[in-house]
Amino acid sequence: MRKVLIAEDEAQLQEVIRITLEDMGLELSEARDPDTLKQLIVDSKPDIVLLDEHLGGRDTNELIAAVRRSSSTVSLVLLRQDHTPLEHPLEGEVCKPFSPSSLLAALYKSFNRT
Repeated sequence: MRKVLIAEDEAQLQEVIRITLEDMGLELSEARDPDTLKQLIVDSKPDIVLLDEHLGGRDTNELIAAVRRSSSTVSLVLLRQDHTPLEHPLEGEVCKPFSPSSLLAALYKSFNRT
């Protein structure tokens, strides 16, 4: 079973993402802050992290680097609202606001890379 970690600090958006993904037979975990994100990457070993680019008010590049330090094998899909230049490569991105179909497309694309 594929594992997806949803890292989003907006409760309503996190719920929409969870509802969109829960019928896909995925094992889901959720983080609303950077510390929980890092801990869940280590504990649950997700295949993909859906990462809010400003989780907990942190810098996007700092968040990406923290995820990469926690796991070198996890695929990272960034949930973006702005287009801050990135210092690290991503496996995918979805621009906010997004439709369920665009979220699923980015997720499937990342699954195909793992």
